[in-house]
Amino acid sequence: RFNALEFKTNSNTHSTHFSSLLVKMANEKAISESFVSTKQFPDNFLLGTATGAFQIEGAWNEDKAESIWDHYFHSNEANKSFRYFLDLPESVIEKHIQKGVKPRLADVYKGMGVYEFPSSAIDNGTHFNFNGDIAADSYHKTDIDVKLLKELGVQVYRFSIAPTRVLPMVHDHLPGKVGIAYYNNLIDKLIENGITPMVSLYNYDIGEAFNKIGGLSNPVTYLYYPNYARLCFENFGDRVKYWTTFPDIHLAAEGYGSEHFAPGYQEPIFGGH
Repeated sequence: RFNALEFKTNSNTHSTHFSSLLVKMANEKAISESFVSTKQFPDNFLLGTATGAFQIEGAWNEDKAESIWDHYFHSNEANKSFRYFLDLPESVIEKHIQKGVKPRLADVYKGMGVYEFPSSAIDNGTHFNFNGDIAADSYHKTDIDVKLLKELGVQVYRFSIAPTRVLPMVHDHLPGKVGIAYYNNLIDKLIENGITPMVSLYNYDIGEAFNKIGGLSNPVTYLYYPNYARLCFENFGDRVKYWTTFPDIHLAAEGYGSEHFAPGYQEPIFGGH
């Protein structure tokens, strides 16, 4: 069991007794010496980095089908989201001030990723005309990306596979040969450079074709997932030994509870559940 942090508070200062906490933790038999020590990682610890397909690949209409994020940006729905996040700090700060509480940056972005906007951002919607059409252009820069990863010294690289590349014709279950070749090349290059590949099967970038029938809210969609996963295992499983299903699953749900995340459904009760 763990003992809670002890706080001493007055009107001006907040003091946390970390030393006291460490002593208490060290006295617990369940805590090993290696846990208390921060001088070294375990021998089997893998240090790496991660990306998502839509965030880096680009080539949105090359050898793939349209994803919900492609549609989200191209349909102008993203502008609403950006305006929301741009206004968010001001609205949160105002609520804190009304309560007589001094706002902190951590309070403004608690529970969400920090979104940065240029100081010149104004109400003119042209400031938000960006998308993932090109992104980092990683689809055309495998060699450069792997070289940079090696220079960075990572042991493992987690990337996501875009379902719309390996199964562009989703309803026909026909594999996308060009997309599969792209990921095979990436995996081979990683291994050649001593980097362990780790694959995320779904980075909340389902095909727009599925969104037409309700996306993740339609149970029929889940009938396709085993076929997609099996296809990935058959093509990449001989070299990829680390797999994840959904990273940040709460973000996938966010897209069905509000307009601020693709696909932009506004069913808060459903999205919350």
